Amino acid sequence: MLNVYLTPILRYSVFLVVMISLGACSLIPDSWVKPAESTPPETTRTEFTQGLRCFGGLTKAYGVSLLYVSSSDVEDATGIAGASGGEIPAQATSMLQSAIVGVGGKVVYVANYPVLSANLFKVHGLPLPKDNKQAPSPKIYMDATISAYDRAILNDRVGGSEDGEDGGFSVSRDLTSSMITVDINLLQLPSMIMAQRAQAVNSIELKDTRLDGDFDVTVFGVGIDFDASIKGLAARHEAVRSLLELGVIQSLGRYLTLPWWDCSPLHSKRDPVVVENLQNFYRSLDDPNRVARIQTELSKRGYPIAEANGELDKITIEAIQRFQLDRELPWEPQITEEFFITVMLTPPLTDATAPTPISFMMETLDLKELVDQANRYYQEENYSTASSWYRQAAEQGDAASQRRLGFMYQQGLGVNTDLARAKELFQKAADQGDTQAMVLLGLMFETGHGMPEEPGTAFNWYTRAAERDHPEGQYHLGRLYEEGIGVFANLEEAIEWYRKAAEGGDSKAQEALERLDK
Repeated sequence: MLNVYLTPILRYSVFLVVMISLGACSLIPDSWVKPAESTPPETTRTEFTQGLRCFGGLTKAYGVSLLYVSSSDVEDATGIAGASGGEIPAQATSMLQSAIVGVGGKVVYVANYPVLSANLFKVHGLPLPKDNKQAPSPKIYMDATISAYDRAILNDRVGGSEDGEDGGFSVSRDLTSSMITVDINLLQLPSMIMAQRAQAVNSIELKDTRLDGDFDVTVFGVGIDFDASIKGLAARHEAVRSLLELGVIQSLGRYLTLPWWDCSPLHSKRDPVVVENLQNFYRSLDDPNRVARIQTELSKRGYPIAEANGELDKITIEAIQRFQLDRELPWEPQITEEFFITVMLTPPLTDATAPTPISFMMETLDLKELVDQANRYYQEENYSTASSWYRQAAEQGDAASQRRLGFMYQQGLGVNTDLARAKELFQKAADQGDTQAMVLLGLMFETGHGMPEEPGTAFNWYTRAAERDHPEGQYHLGRLYEEGIGVFANLEEAIEWYRKAAEGGDSKAQEALERLDK
C-alpha cells in the first residue's frame, strides 16, 4: 500500500507494477506459481499402452480371423485444436493409427487409401489400390471424433486483495476442471453398415487442482471409473491419447465379442454389450449345438473332452463340474445361459507368444511371485489357472514349476493329458537336480507310463535321487533291489536303502523293514 498522493495516471501505472510484482508476493502461495520454464514429458506411455498388446493377445487366443482395419482422420468437432493454441492435439489422427497398430495379434491396420492414392501411389507409379490385387481390403473403418471439450465445467476462484485510502488491488486465479469426450464408431465394409452397439464413448475429466501443472484424471464410460494423475499442459494431449487407445480396445472388443475389460488396467466389470451378444448367441442354438459348442470351448481351455458330439455324456459332465469347481461356481449339470457366457469369456489356453490377459499380469511379477501365485491356485485346486502360472515360471527355468507342470500334464489337471510333455518337463527339472522329478521319471520308465518300459533307466533315476538323500527315491531303489527289477536282486542293499528311507520319514520303507524282519 502506497501512502502518497499520486495522479490518476501515475497511480494506475504504480498499480500495474504492483500487480505484476505479486507473483513473488507472500499473498500467493508458492504452490500456485507456475515455474517459468517447464519440460514437457518425454514418454507417450499411457495406462492403456500395455492393454493394447494384451488385447492383441486375446484375438490370438480366441482364434479371430485377420481383421483389417482402416481409420478416418480424427475430427475435432469442438474446433478447439486450432483456436486454443493446441490444447487439443491436432495430431490425434496419428495417435489413433498408433493405437490400432499397437494392438497387433489378428488386428492389422490398413492405410487410408483415398489419401495415399493421391500422395503415394501416383508419385511412385504404383497401381491404385483397386487395381492392386495384393492390397488387402479393410473390413472395418474406424471413425473417431473429439466430440466435446468443456474447458471450465468447475471454476473456483482463489487469491488475495488489499484496499486502502488511495486505491487498492486484487488478484485471483481459477481452479478449473475440463472434460474431454471422444466418440468412436465402426463402419463395416463394403456393406457401409455401422456396427451396432460397437461404439465407444468415453470422457476424461481433468482437474487442475494445484495450479502447478499437476492434473487429476477421471475416466467416465460404460463400466469404467478410474482415477490417476498426469503432469503438465500435455495432460490434455495424453488424455486424448488415452481415450483413443481405450476406445480402440473397447469398440473392437465389442465388435469381436471378446472380454476386452480383462486388458484394461481399470479392472472394469463385464461389458453389458458383449454379454448381450453372447446371450443372443446362446439363445440362437438348440440343445445339441449348445452342448457341442461347450465341448469345443472346454477342450480349448484344457478340460479333456474326446469329441464335440453334442451329447451331455459322463466325460462332458465331469469337465463341466471341474470348470465350475475351478471358478467356484455353483454345481449345475446343465448348460445354463450364465455358464455358457462364463466359459466363452474365459480365454482359451494358448502357446502363442502374444500376451493373454493372465500373461499380461505376469509380466510385472518376479519368479518367486509367479511360483507363489501358482502354488496358491494349485492348493485351491484351481488347476486350470495354476497351470498358466506354472507354465510362465517353468519357461523362466524354475525346476519345481517344471516338475509340477509336468505332473499336471501327466494327470490331466487343468490341461489335456500329455505324457510326452510330462516326460519332457520332468527331464528338464531332473537335469537341474530336482530329486522329486527324478523319482517321477523313474516311475514312468519302470511302469512304461507313456513310453516303453525301461527298468534299467528307472533304476538309474532312482539311484540319482537316493544318493541325494531323497527318501522316496531311496524307498523305490530298495524295492528294485528287493525284487530284482533293473538290477540283480540284493536283499542287503534293499534293507540298507529301506533303512535310509525310513530314517528320512518314508512310511512305506518302514513297512517294508517291518515286513522283512518277520
